[in-house]
Amino acid sequence: MTTGEKLSKLRKEHGYTQEQLAEVVGVSRQAVSRWESDMAFPETDKLIRLSSMYGCSVDYLLMDKEGDNRPGEVSDTIMINDDDAGKLLKLRKEQAPYVAGGVLMCILSPALLILLAGFSETRMLNISEGFAVGAGMTVLLLMVAAAVFLFISYGMKAKKYEFMENSSICVSGAVRAKVTEMKNDYEAVFAKAVAAGAVLCIISVIPLVIAGAVSAPGFILCALVSLLLVLAGCGVYIIVRSAMIKGSFDLLLQEGDYSEEEKTVRRKYGVYPGVYWLVITAVYLGCSFITGKWDMTWIIWPVAGVLFAALAGIMRARALRTEQ
Repeated sequence: MTTGEKLSKLRKEHGYTQEQLAEVVGVSRQAVSRWESDMAFPETDKLIRLSSMYGCSVDYLLMDKEGDNRPGEVSDTIMINDDDAGKLLKLRKEQAPYVAGGVLMCILSPALLILLAGFSETRMLNISEGFAVGAGMTVLLLMVAAAVFLFISYGMKAKKYEFMENSSICVSGAVRAKVTEMKNDYEAVFAKAVAAGAVLCIISVIPLVIAGAVSAPGFILCALVSLLLVLAGCGVYIIVRSAMIKGSFDLLLQEGDYSEEEKTVRRKYGVYPGVYWLVITAVYLGCSFITGKWDMTWIIWPVAGVLFAALAGIMRARALRTEQ
């Protein structure tokens, strides 16, 4: 069986038309036709993409043997049926506001405590330090508890599809074409959401910087820190919500954060991000409770975020180098 015959057979087995396959791979329909007629040969990157989509090795596509039985077939590639693909998209879309809301509540949780602490220092509104700490901590813990509830609820619902994030998966041609169209339609919305979220995060710091430059009173600084958390939290909410929806498309298409390269990184270092952020949370809470300077310890989060990005880049490069 020639390479062209194999490509034609695999395309039909996976439910693609030549037009659909051409759109997914990024070539013309005529190019697909030439491949299947053995009049032309796919480029290396296209060949790798096809082998991943069809769950077989590149060697199988290249070997010109009659009656072979897919030598080198990738046994751990999982075919996702149309029903599961649709349920995943629906779940991500429905749960995105709740997960993003949980992140927002975590960011906002110390806002009231910081605000009341600022008022108590100046004796404004006759708020005592004990009341400020008590009320602020109560709200903080309630918001964190609510956020944890949302995260756990989503995790339980999404557990059924967890294997897709680390395993090689494949969907039918019809589903791939539909998801590709949905992703293309959502790209503009996602770009605007990320831009709006980033702008909110940036401008949230401006009032605090100006107040610090003019030596504003302490309670004003505390109020502006609370405002910073509100604006930054709203920005993060917008980004997380839109990213979850886009992520569902990437997951089914095996692109972006769910490409084979990224899955290799997660399989090797998947546990470390969770440990890292738990440690950062412990450091943040410990420093905040010990020093009582909630209006200052928030700086731990942006510093930790930048450091995490650097560490993630190093781990990714190391994991990919090991695989080569």
